[in-house]
Amino acid sequence: MEVLRPPLININGRLYRRNITKEEHYEEEEDFSYMGPPVITGSHRAAVSSALTRVEVLLESFRKKQPFTHFLSLPLNDPKIQEGFLRFKDEVLKQCSQDHGVEGSIFQNPAKLHLTIGTLALLNDTEVRKACEHLQECQNVIRDLTEGKALPLEVTGIEYMNDDPAMVDVLYAKVNVKDRSDRLQMIAERLVEHFASAGLMVREWDRVKLHGTVMNTLFRKDSTGEDTGGPGRQTMSEREAFDARNILKKFGAHHFGDFELNTVLLSQRYSTDCTGYYTSAGSITFS
Repeated sequence: MEVLRPPLININGRLYRRNITKEEHYEEEEDFSYMGPPVITGSHRAAVSSALTRVEVLLESFRKKQPFTHFLSLPLNDPKIQEGFLRFKDEVLKQCSQDHGVEGSIFQNPAKLHLTIGTLALLNDTEVRKACEHLQECQNVIRDLTEGKALPLEVTGIEYMNDDPAMVDVLYAKVNVKDRSDRLQMIAERLVEHFASAGLMVREWDRVKLHGTVMNTLFRKDSTGEDTGGPGRQTMSEREAFDARNILKKFGAHHFGDFELNTVLLSQRYSTDCTGYYTSAGSITFS
């Protein structure tokens, strides 16, 4: 670690330096304890405050090492979109199954089609409740953006993010507001800003990348159809990429369908509800 450039950690919207520290001893004064969870006590107010900060820094460091447990999602599992996705899958397997790496196991589960806004590592039920409360705090801002109405969306076209279409790991469906406004992007940005400022989410990009995954080579080894994330995830060298050139040429403008989006969900990873989508810990609506 560079002494002049220690790492910064966001705790409840405040940035702290994580410095190398040494144990310190304090003369006894009046007993003082942190006015919160009764876990830190000491004889000096400054010592307790310092200890609390250290504990929070350790907690955030621990959190960043954990695989995510929940994520903010925009469901794309409308029946019309699922039908369009299954058409896409069937035609790709009919016309492109001879291309390297293309097989049925790397397609998304249609019931779990979604856009991921951001991921969260929630360590206990209290943090899950806190995340739900923060989501509710976003309700009015989101409704202002949607004018209190469901948002008409169009899911058309596919794209990839790496440099070589012959070696692709993830293929995405493009999702846009039908009136071509940037309201969907603005919703995502406001949500990430709120959760990042609360210390519950890390902003990974300057601009939230909204894409609906339709094919992912991680699914080849993970029967749950999820990106494992965090420690233990497959490395790029362990993933078998697929050749997407024919898929992009033949299905680059595929129309998956139109639908009205009306909710943001706090979804639980590795879960399934009665509809086949992820179990929801909380939600807000646009209308």
